[in-house]
Amino acid sequence: MIENSPIRSITAQGGLVEAPIRVVALRSRVPVAASWGLLVTLTQIALAVLLAGGHIPRHGYYRLFEADSGWYQNIVENGYFSPPVLTKENRGNVAFFPGYPLLVRGVKAALGTDTKTAALLASQAAAWLFWTYLLLFFQRWQVPARLRVLGVLLVATHPAAFFLVAAYSESLFLAAAAGFLYWSNSMRRGAFVLAAAHGIAMTGTRLVGVPLVIFPLLLVVFAVKPWSRISLRSWLRALSLGAIASLGAGLFFAYCAWRFGDWDLYSKTEQVGWDVRPNYWGLFSSRIFHVHWPWAREPVIDPEFVSRLTVPVAVLLFVVAAIAEWRLARRNTDSGWRFRVGLYVCAFMLLYVPVAAHCTRGMSSMTRFALCVQVILALAAVHYLTRWRRDARENRRLVWLFGGWCAACFTLQLMLTWRFVHGMWVA
Repeated sequence: MIENSPIRSITAQGGLVEAPIRVVALRSRVPVAASWGLLVTLTQIALAVLLAGGHIPRHGYYRLFEADSGWYQNIVENGYFSPPVLTKENRGNVAFFPGYPLLVRGVKAALGTDTKTAALLASQAAAWLFWTYLLLFFQRWQVPARLRVLGVLLVATHPAAFFLVAAYSESLFLAAAAGFLYWSNSMRRGAFVLAAAHGIAMTGTRLVGVPLVIFPLLLVVFAVKPWSRISLRSWLRALSLGAIASLGAGLFFAYCAWRFGDWDLYSKTEQVGWDVRPNYWGLFSSRIFHVHWPWAREPVIDPEFVSRLTVPVAVLLFVVAAIAEWRLARRNTDSGWRFRVGLYVCAFMLLYVPVAAHCTRGMSSMTRFALCVQVILALAAVHYLTRWRRDARENRRLVWLFGGWCAACFTLQLMLTWRFVHGMWVA
C-alpha cells in the first residue's frame, strides 16, 4: 500500500503540514525501521546486563526489574485495591495507570511465563515499537543517514534512556505517543483508527499523555496559512481524534468511580502516598533553578541532583529551540515551523505537567520525565535540520555541539544505569 505524501493529502482537506516529499511505500519502510529498532533495543539491554556484572547474564537481565516494577507486578497479580482510609503506610496501588499492567498481563497470558519476565518482555517489546516509530518518522521526512544516527543518539544517550528496557511504563508510553503523533499526521487509509488506538494506549498509560491529544488540532490550526480556509472535515477529524484518544484516562477514572466510588482516587493516592501536591506555577518559579550541590555520599552519583538539574536544562533547550527557529525563519521562508509547533507544544506539556506535580517534592524523578521531553525535542531537531542548509563550518560546529551533548548525557546514563541494576534508587 502506498502512503500519500502530506502535501497531497492534507492540503486536500484544508491544511498543510509538510513540504512536498516523494511518495514512499509504507511496506518497504517498516522492515528497515523495525530491524534497526530491534538492534537499538538489544544494545540497550546488553549494556544494562553488562553494567549489572556477575557471571550469569540471566541474573543481570532481571536486575532491570527494580523499584516501581514491584508496584506493577502487584497490580498484575492482585488487581487494583485501595484501603478505606488512605495512609502513607497503607496507600493501595491506584497511583499507577493501567496501560502497562494490562500489557504485562497480556504477555503473561500469551507466553505462560511469570510476571517479572512478562513485565520485562512487555517493556522491551514496546521499546522496539518506539524505536521503529522514531525511525519511521525519519524515513517519512527522508532524513539523511547521518541525521538519523544523530536523532537516535539524542534519545539513546539520555541519562534515563535505560528505563526503556526496564520493567517500567516509559517504553509503552513513548511507543503509544510516537504512534499517535505519526498516524495523526497521515491521511493514509486506516490512519485515523491507528492514531485513535495509540492515543487510547497513551492516555491509559500515563496521565501526562492527556494534553498530547491536542496534537491533531494543532496540525490543523498551525499548519494552514492564514488566508487558507480550514475544511469542516479537518476540524471534525482533529476534534474527534483528540476526544477518542482521551478515553484511555477517562475509562480509568470511570473505573475508579465504579470500583471505589471516587473517580479522583488516583490523585488522592499520589497525594497521601507520595506527597504529590501540584503547584501549577512551578515551572514559572525560580525554584526550578535551585539545583543545589550533589550529595557526595551517594555511590557513583547523586540521582536527585540529576533530577533537579534536568528541569533548568530542559527549559534552556526550549530557549535554544526558539532562537534557532527565529534564525531559520529569517533565512528560509519554508522553514517547516508550522509542523514543528505541534511538537514543541507536546514537549512543553510533557515538561510542565511533571514539574507542576513534583515541584514541591524537590523535582524527584524528573530524570525519567525529561526523557519524554527529549524524545519530542529530538524529533523537532531532526526535522529542523532537514530544512537548514549548512556549510562545512556549520556542520563541524554541529558535530562538536551534539557530540559533546551526547557524550555528557551518556556518561550520566552509565552512572544511573549502574545504580539501577544494583538496586539503588534512581528516579
